[in-house]
Amino acid sequence: MISRKKTGMYILSVFLLLIFCGISFAQDSDVQKTNWLLGVMFKLERMKDNAAEDINKCDLEIQKSENTIRKSEDIIRQARQKGNAQAEMIARQALRTASEARTKNQERKDLTERNKKKAEEVLASLKTGGKNLEAKVEQVELENDRAEWTKNEKQLIEEQLAKRNPYIDPIYASLKTNAPPPLPPTKYDMLKPGDVLMISPEDKSFWDTIKDSAFWIDTGDRIASVSLSPASHALVYLKEVNGKKLFLDHTPGGGAHVISEAEFLKTYSHRDALVAQPVKEVDAAKLWEAAKELSKKEAQIKVNKSGNIIRSDRLWSLRQ
Repeated sequence: MISRKKTGMYILSVFLLLIFCGISFAQDSDVQKTNWLLGVMFKLERMKDNAAEDINKCDLEIQKSENTIRKSEDIIRQARQKGNAQAEMIARQALRTASEARTKNQERKDLTERNKKKAEEVLASLKTGGKNLEAKVEQVELENDRAEWTKNEKQLIEEQLAKRNPYIDPIYASLKTNAPPPLPPTKYDMLKPGDVLMISPEDKSFWDTIKDSAFWIDTGDRIASVSLSPASHALVYLKEVNGKKLFLDHTPGGGAHVISEAEFLKTYSHRDALVAQPVKEVDAAKLWEAAKELSKKEAQIKVNKSGNIIRSDRLWSLRQ
């Protein structure tokens, strides 16, 4: 039998170990966030410098265009006075080209100045401590270099696609046998990069009528996996940063923009949602072919049933 003294020492050791682990995890989390802050600060500072350099380049190009415009206008006036139609035509073409270049560089400059200003605002928030910093940083990266941002997001999705989806084969089998498809469990904490959340309308009346026959998660997740989707809005789950989920939303007037987990929950948590997962191209083609084959079979069954009804009606009329 273990003595009370040894039991007490054992409990104390476990307690101290739990405290140490808790402190260790907290420290790791703090270190990760600190590293993230330093990384994004460096990136934002670089964005500012690049933007300032790009603005200077735009100013130089705009100045060149304005010089060409002035010269072209002078040539046009002189050509008119001398009646030189060919010289006037060439000058007008140069004027149009220079005007288009000036407009293009001015638009580029305006956009770069806006991005630079946003980067400065987010950088100030990072230094002072603001809300939804992860989403703000992600938005700046999206607007500053959409191609690079898209490339990074695609890589996250490809990493998920590299993992075998265990529901592809059962769903394929269900399409081949016309059996109810298996429904993968989809909860809020199980979201993966690239998942599309289809949000139900504010009006719940239609959803209430299908709840009994659909598969619903019986938690506060409010996310379901069903085959019928009367969705009125959709957004994409991006990733998790510092333990906070980020989503790509698109609204009228707001365009594509990143929202934080807090914004997502505030805006959409009171509405039901369905989740559509990306699949490999080869798996998508396989499921699509099986679905088309099943659709053809069901259509043929309906035609056959319709034909049987007609023949029965004709037989009844002949008997009469």
